[in-house]
Amino acid sequence: MSNAAATIVDTMTDAQAEKLMAADQGKPVSLLSNSPCADAFVVLDRALIATKALYRTLSDWLDDTSEDSYATRRELRDQMYYVQGLGEAMKEAKATNSMTVDLSVRYGVYDDPEGEATARYEAASCGLEYVSDEKREEAEYSSALRGITDAQQALEAAGFTVITGFHPYLIDSEESQRATDAIHAEILAEEESAARA
Repeated sequence: MSNAAATIVDTMTDAQAEKLMAADQGKPVSLLSNSPCADAFVVLDRALIATKALYRTLSDWLDDTSEDSYATRRELRDQMYYVQGLGEAMKEAKATNSMTVDLSVRYGVYDDPEGEATARYEAASCGLEYVSDEKREEAEYSSALRGITDAQQALEAAGFTVITGFHPYLIDSEESQRATDAIHAEILAEEESAARA
């Protein structure tokens, strides 16, 4: 996917990269370690631009995918979510002048054996192999990460420590309920405020 999503332009100069960043045209830029640019944070800027370009490419693919292709659309949306998160991690590193870019993800899972059994049964009844949400999300994260392989390698070559990994954790049901209640309370407060205005 990275080749389809981001064309690497080997001959781009620093001035061209800066002009492209200023214009924010979303075009792919050179990310190779033999780029004429020696400044690590210019490499980070280029990685951000390439990540935005990948996001736009996925968005275009989503727009071109039929509404009937539910599974494909879901995969594309999930990949876009993770690509956006990767870009946010790069922005965080830039904002804090950090030489560490944490592209890892924590993914919350529920302990729901009954729901899993139902999903397994439904998949089997359709002749499909059961894939848990956790495994599916990990695959989409990995796909998003592969889409920025050139950016990741360029960051590492520029001296950044790049952390990757998909880390599932068990969501505490009581904590989850408290979070849900807080969100609902916030929505109700916004609705009441809008009604008074």
